[in-house]
Amino acid sequence: MGWLTFFSTTITGLIAGALGSLITILLQHRFNITRDKLAEERIKMQKTREASSAVADILGEWIKSKCMDSENNINRWHIQTTYWRNIMSLDKDLVKLLVKRFANLPESPEINEIIVEARRILLDLKEQDIKPSDLNTWLPEV
Repeated sequence: MGWLTFFSTTITGLIAGALGSLITILLQHRFNITRDKLAEERIKMQKTREASSAVADILGEWIKSKCMDSENNINRWHIQTTYWRNIMSLDKDLVKLLVKRFANLPESPEINEIIVEARRILLDLKEQDIKPSDLNTWLPEV
């Protein structure tokens, strides 16, 4: 009866050890998946922040000359370099949105419309969640 107890205890210990190891591996795998997902979300949020900053920089430079009451070559150069520096990191939809405004065509969207649409694109919304009229704009004093 001693051998039978020894073998059953040994086999039970081996099974419990294997089961414990399997549970540990599964929990570690789930932890890794969750950690990787959070890292991807952080990277996506950082890219969204960078793209938002690029759009804001470009638009800010675009209206700067109107706020300064002059449109000289230095302002134009600054606008152009800001545009070039930032436009390379933006996706196609944002570039199309900005180019329309910079062409100064009659059907070009206003800056608040661009911001609202850029927000929709960057946040991957199906439709705009705010209206251009919801945004504050401080126009230059005349």
